[in-house]
Amino acid sequence: WTEYGVALALADYAITLTLTQLPQIAVVSITVRGQELAYRDAQTFTARDVLLSSNEDVIGTVPATLYFLNEEGALAPEERALDLYEGDTQTSAVVRALEAGPEDRALQPVQPEGFQVKSTWLEEDVCYVNLSSTQLESLPEDADLRLTLEALARSLCSLDTVDEVRFLVDGDFAEEYGGVSIGDPYIAPAA
Repeated sequence: WTEYGVALALADYAITLTLTQLPQIAVVSITVRGQELAYRDAQTFTARDVLLSSNEDVIGTVPATLYFLNEEGALAPEERALDLYEGDTQTSAVVRALEAGPEDRALQPVQPEGFQVKSTWLEEDVCYVNLSSTQLESLPEDADLRLTLEALARSLCSLDTVDEVRFLVDGDFAEEYGGVSIGDPYIAPAA
């Protein structure tokens, strides 16, 4: 790295850490005059990326199929090997990767700006996903939460350890979230 490269990385990290302190910001994309910088390894940053960027911190990887939007606005799979860090779970790695967005430039993020999962945990083969009711107010009006939640559930079910996803709102079971029915569990399709 040149001195300029280090300074640019530090600037990226400072901006990312500052902005992600706001609860409605999970991912930061840094552009110049609206254009991505071709010489960057990454175009989007999360606080976790900044704080745990050393490969020495990676304790393992897990294969996953993440779902993002294709050009037609339908869900499309992207195969990934996700890094696991000390204290990480496979489900939190999937959530973090979805927040960071696709690596394939032909795909678009499925999560609306401001959407963030509060927590996930696994009990036997059921993954519980806890969502926040307060973030609903800050989501864009045109946000397609049905597609967002389906992509999240499908991505989590791609893990060998997850057969079913149950959504909660503020830690409690709920029938709907932002107008989307979440009362029934999402069951992984038979292989």
